[in-house]
Amino acid sequence: MLSYAVHEHHRRVPVDDYTRDFVDVPRFVEFCRACPQHDQTWACPEFDFDPRDVWARYSWIHLIAFSMDFDPDQRRTGWERDELTREVMDTFHREKKRALRTMIRLRNRVPGSQVLGAGSCELCRVCTRRQGRPCRLPQLLVHSMESMGADVEATSRELFDHPIEWSDGTSLPDSYVIVMGLVCNQPDLPPDAWGTPRHGVAARPSARAVKAQ
Repeated sequence: MLSYAVHEHHRRVPVDDYTRDFVDVPRFVEFCRACPQHDQTWACPEFDFDPRDVWARYSWIHLIAFSMDFDPDQRRTGWERDELTREVMDTFHREKKRALRTMIRLRNRVPGSQVLGAGSCELCRVCTRRQGRPCRLPQLLVHSMESMGADVEATSRELFDHPIEWSDGTSLPDSYVIVMGLVCNQPDLPPDAWGTPRHGVAARPSARAVKAQ
C-alpha cells in the first residue's frame, strides 16, 4: 500500500463569487459527455435540471480539499504501470469514500444544504439508471463538483494553492488532492461542524502523521 498522510484544508466562498470565477456549466457538461460514465449513473449528466438553478439557490460554498501527501520515504519512481495504477485507484476509492462520509455528516448538520462530491458515484456496483429504475440510495446520492460545472483544478490551484498533480504511469507526484463542497445559505457552520481536522493515514503510519495527530 502507498504510505501517505491525509490533511484537510477548508475555504468559505460566496456562491456568486465562486460561480463567477470557477463555474462554466456548458463547458463542463461537454467534458462529462466525453466520459464513459455519461448518462450511466444518477449522479452524472444528463440531468432533468439545470445545474445553474442549483447554484442560484445558495449563498455560500464551504470547500474542503483532502490532500494525500506522500511520506518522504515513499518510493516515487520505478513502478510497474499496472501496479501503480492499481495502488493509485485503490487509494482514490478509499479516500473518496472517507471524504464523502465526512461531507454527508456535515450535510446532516446544516439544514437545506447540498453536498457536491468528486467524480462519479461509486455507491453501487451497477447503477439502476442503466436499468431505467430509480436510485437505490437517493439519500446518499451526491452530484460531483464537475457535473455542476465547477473547475476543480482551478479551485484547488487558486483557492488552496495546491495544483492538482497526476502520475505519469510509472512515478508518483508529491501529493494527490480531492476537492468537495457544501452549498448552503449559512455563512458560518457550527463551530465543530468539520469535527477534528483529520491528519490521519491510510496505509502504515508515518512519523509525520503521528506528530500531526
